Amino acid sequence: MSLLELSQKIAKPLPVRHRTPVVYVERARIYVAANQVIIRSKTRQISLPVGSTACLMLGPGTSISNEAVKIIARRDTTILWAGGGGLPIHCISGNYKTPKNIILQAQIMADDSRRLECAKAFLRKRNDFLPTDIKQVDSGEINNCTSVMHVMLAEARWAKRFYREEMVASGIKVALSKVKLTNFFCYALVTPIIISLGFNPNLGIIHGPNRGGGLIFDVADLIKPVLAVRLAIEASRAGWTENQLKANILERYRDGGYQRRLVDVLTGIYGLDS
Repeated sequence: MSLLELSQKIAKPLPVRHRTPVVYVERARIYVAANQVIIRSKTRQISLPVGSTACLMLGPGTSISNEAVKIIARRDTTILWAGGGGLPIHCISGNYKTPKNIILQAQIMADDSRRLECAKAFLRKRNDFLPTDIKQVDSGEINNCTSVMHVMLAEARWAKRFYREEMVASGIKVALSKVKLTNFFCYALVTPIIISLGFNPNLGIIHGPNRGGGLIFDVADLIKPVLAVRLAIEASRAGWTENQLKANILERYRDGGYQRRLVDVLTGIYGLDS
């Protein structure tokens, strides 16, 4: 079967909320054989279930064929090229999407009152992702914000206190490289959700029109306290290698149902059908 014939037989992709969040690959070769996308490393070979995978993250030492990219993109699986620090350069899927959600983003950005309400909603949602032992963002402070700048300042005050308390409570020196890695992985993890829902990742709410990748930062901030900060502390305490830290981030993101929860946040804030 030719690639053209194969693409014509592909059914409508699964919604992102029902997909496996991320398959991370490094030091491997990805190609097409027997109408399947194959991942082959020195130790094993597997077939990638592209129709049920939200994101294929390619780490250092990975090569991928043009034919594999075509099939993966056609199934609405986002491909992220992750460097040594996990920083993604994302590839939008091969399916053309309606611009309605990007138009909605632009309309909200152009309306100060709507943008303020969405910014407050993002900050309120931060509390839903915090464990009970982390002090929440004060709801009264959020309600009293009269501009997006005030929301940003409220978030900055909370974040400064949180980081200080977490680092002091840990009683250890946390490696900066581990904090950077976990932060960048959070950015990578939310990117396929944003793209799959048809949003522009550069049109943020809190992070605004002057920050590239603004919506990525808005959404990633919801999960960073647990998946970035606390995991970096745990990794420093336990002496995890970089690969062990990557594996733990991906496992906890998947097992915690964060992909589905983040989809719910975005559809709720922007008033979309779930």
